[in-house]
Amino acid sequence: MLNEEILKKKLDREKEARLLLEGEIEKTTRELFQSNEFLENIIDSLQNGILILNSNRELVKANKTFYQMMNIEYGDDLPPVESFIWEDCESKPEHELENGVDYELYLKNIDGQFIPVYLSQSTITNNKNENYILSFKDLSEIKKIENDFASFARFNPAPILRLNHQGKIIQMNPSAEKKLSESHPEKSFLDLFKKTDSQEILNLSKNGGSLSETILLGNEYYVMSFKGIPELNYIHVYGFNITQRIKSETEKQELQDELVKQAYSQGVAENAIQVLHNIGNVLTSIMGKITTKNESEILNRNTQLLSQMASKLESPEFRQEMDENKLKQLGALMKELSSYFQSHQSIFFEANNYIAKECKHIGDIITTQQQYANLKTQIKSKFSLEGIIQDCVVMHEHRIQKRNINLIFDINDAEVFVEKIGLSQTISNAIVNAVEAMDEDYALFQKDYYYIVIYTKRNEDSVELFIEDNGIGIEEEVLNNLFKYGYSTKERGSGFGLHNCANYMKNNGGKIEILSGGRGQGAITKLTLPMAKE
Repeated sequence: MLNEEILKKKLDREKEARLLLEGEIEKTTRELFQSNEFLENIIDSLQNGILILNSNRELVKANKTFYQMMNIEYGDDLPPVESFIWEDCESKPEHELENGVDYELYLKNIDGQFIPVYLSQSTITNNKNENYILSFKDLSEIKKIENDFASFARFNPAPILRLNHQGKIIQMNPSAEKKLSESHPEKSFLDLFKKTDSQEILNLSKNGGSLSETILLGNEYYVMSFKGIPELNYIHVYGFNITQRIKSETEKQELQDELVKQAYSQGVAENAIQVLHNIGNVLTSIMGKITTKNESEILNRNTQLLSQMASKLESPEFRQEMDENKLKQLGALMKELSSYFQSHQSIFFEANNYIAKECKHIGDIITTQQQYANLKTQIKSKFSLEGIIQDCVVMHEHRIQKRNINLIFDINDAEVFVEKIGLSQTISNAIVNAVEAMDEDYALFQKDYYYIVIYTKRNEDSVELFIEDNGIGIEEEVLNNLFKYGYSTKERGSGFGLHNCANYMKNNGGKIEILSGGRGQGAITKLTLPMAKE
């Protein structure tokens, strides 16, 4: 009885072990099947046609894409592998397929149509058995694009190229071929570009986007535009001829340069006229201090009398005839001459000092003017704004003093970065306009007090210079036209001064504005200038 129980228990354990093993086998089989099914789903979803061959190069599996390429219903029998790979290819490799190499050839489907494809092979070793995976990439769409590209580019006069992801030219039209052979045939295409990094261009083939750069091909200028085509791994290059536009821009720049030179010459001339006018005013005041004609005749006559008297006093006859009465007369005459010379001595000294001072003023004006006349035009430099203001005041100080105009300064100095002589002309223009505005105002209203206030305001990267006066002011209609070429309110004005100033300020990164509340309200010239960087 005991032996039967032991045998029964042993049989039960063996049964349980067998059932467990069958369950594991079933589970493993199911997982393997699911794995194969998953793998087949992945293969069927690929866009390229896929064939899996065994070590004897017999067909194991073909995906749906390959069936479509062959125009055969999915699941139907395929022809022998050798027939459509080796026998019916319009072009085939001269040797056995190599792994990782793309072969461009034509695949013939069941209907006899030739499909351009890239064929590549990979080898998988499993349990010492080799399986082959063949991938067919349909090039029909790419070939269509290439043909369209070639048709479009063939007769286009602009250079058009196609590059691969390595930057190699794989297609170009006759115009591109001609231009490249004329320019730098010894260089690769990408070496012609100086500003754009070659790798940046190559990245377009996978990332898309576009880049452009202007280059010289032969004797013409082209903008070469690169456009990435990631889906084809290509870069299209289109050339746009801009030679005529550059020529027009050059002519425009040359005309602008000529206008700038004319503006400079006009400014120099106007500045020189103002300087000569100032010097003339100084000379006029000097002439007023010089002894008049009558005074010169009196002085000359008295000098002659002294000379005659000295001669008589030295003669013996005069001494013998000398009596007390004559001595008294002589003493009176000497007192009269002494009094005359003493009264005029201070006048002579004052006139001499005045003339010396005014001559020094003339020298200062000329020296300052020479400093600006010797500057090279159109060259920006860093200098003190207060210094150039003082220079301009020196050149126009006499006309300010002559009119008893009060000159007031409130300058927070700053270093500016502009072309110096143009700024000198602009500030001088503003000072002269202020003085003339007060002349016009005095003729009408005769105010008791006239002033010019020069002050500054500093901003983060600019400084504002204000030149304010309480002269005749400017009406709104005139304000709107002040900077137009040829416009002037002066009888002999050229209409070029303020127009030149506006162009100068714009070209130097600044701005000029003239503000006024109207007639009789004075005016403010406001200059906004770029501050020099540290």
